[in-house]
Amino acid sequence: MEALISRAAEYLATNIRTLKEAPLTFVVAIWAAFVAAYFVVEWRYAAILEQSSATIDTLRARLVVAERSAAELREKLAAASQPSQGRDPDGIYQFGMQVGTVQQPRVDEDAGMAWFVAVTGATKLKVERDIEYRDLILHIRTIGLENRPTVVGQGTRALQMVTCDIIDRVPSP
Repeated sequence: MEALISRAAEYLATNIRTLKEAPLTFVVAIWAAFVAAYFVVEWRYAAILEQSSATIDTLRARLVVAERSAAELREKLAAASQPSQGRDPDGIYQFGMQVGTVQQPRVDEDAGMAWFVAVTGATKLKVERDIEYRDLILHIRTIGLENRPTVVGQGTRALQMVTCDIIDRVPSP
């Protein structure tokens, strides 16, 4: 390293006269080299930062999907761990608790469909989540009409003409 420094100093000493005669050209050349180096480094690291940012965004999206899946699996586990004895045969359940009662059910397992003329007492029913009816797991496809009447000061909820897809069976313990 010392040899390199001494050779550079020796080179500058022998060419100092040229440098003194053309200082503006020398300064402009040095400045241009620094500016070019800055833009090359900035361009390279901007691309790296952009790629890292895209990777972080992708991983965040995957995390949201994984958290949602984990929450759904926890809900299913909690519902499956609830004893099915003592359940109302006309009740629909979510998260291990009854969230409504069906009226005039019709189930066609070959078609993979279930229809209910009405679901009453559905105040806590989350229609975007799967429901359990007897030993079936159903996903609500359509609701014909939703009513929210008030009975003796209590708000209730009734769904009419409910169509569901049969997506699975409740696992037996």
